[in-house]
Amino acid sequence: MNTVPHCWAIQPTPGQPKKAPYHIPVAMGLVGPDGNDIPLQLQGEDAPIGPSRVLNLTEQEQTFHFVNVPAKPVPSLLRGFSAPVKLNANLKERDLMFLMTHDSDPFNRWEAAQRYATGLLIGLVGAQANGDKNRQGTAFADMIRALLADSSLDPDYVAQMIVLPSEQTIAQTIGKDVDPDAIHTTRKAVFEAIAEPNRRALLDVLISGERTAGELVATLPDLTQPTVSRHLRILREVGLVEVRPDAQRRVYALRVDGLAPIDDWIERYRRFWSGHLDALERHLHEQHGGKR
Repeated sequence: MNTVPHCWAIQPTPGQPKKAPYHIPVAMGLVGPDGNDIPLQLQGEDAPIGPSRVLNLTEQEQTFHFVNVPAKPVPSLLRGFSAPVKLNANLKERDLMFLMTHDSDPFNRWEAAQRYATGLLIGLVGAQANGDKNRQGTAFADMIRALLADSSLDPDYVAQMIVLPSEQTIAQTIGKDVDPDAIHTTRKAVFEAIAEPNRRALLDVLISGERTAGELVATLPDLTQPTVSRHLRILREVGLVEVRPDAQRRVYALRVDGLAPIDDWIERYRRFWSGHLDALERHLHEQHGGKR
């Protein structure tokens, strides 16, 4: 039996110190360990009604008992953004990693990715403030690789999935004792790393696949091996490149999640230029009497 308790409170306002609960429809599902939705059957029902259902919350506290749940699931709540509320589901990092890869609901899959990325960036901000340059987040990179390789997904949806939360979102999530400089520096470091032409050349090589250190040195014949190693170290520190040992060799690969802040920044200007180009097209269309 699986139990899903719900409890919420509405903050008092002037003249209304005690608020009555609102009716909140929570569309939900239970995702099994195999990544598939579990048929949902509440206690007292004769049979499951499907992989998703709406729980109507009308009281301050309610408990829902699901039966015939074969294995411990991960709850997928507020599917399709069924209600404009903030829900504290107490999901662990591993749960978010699981949902952003397996949830059948596109909105919740995106939401899980955003929450995971926000936690990752907050951790990086703390690491930067403490002088710790260790980087984490390989699960997010793996998720992005899987998205890019899935030809069945809408490219616009994939683009939304890989955009990292903004500096404002990170600050709001931290809530108090926010260090704007640390947040800005964490994102700025990525841009500074790719400002150097030789580092961009290394990224250009790695975008086609993994390379050993020797192969990367060969792509920049004008640089010494120590210089190339220094560039690779900087790219690793800002989370753009990862390395793994292979016998006596070191193999480098591009970290896709590290490029997301750059795409997020460029997107603002892409929209700006798209608007101007559309206006130019309309102007030319009018000047030529509607001819194309």
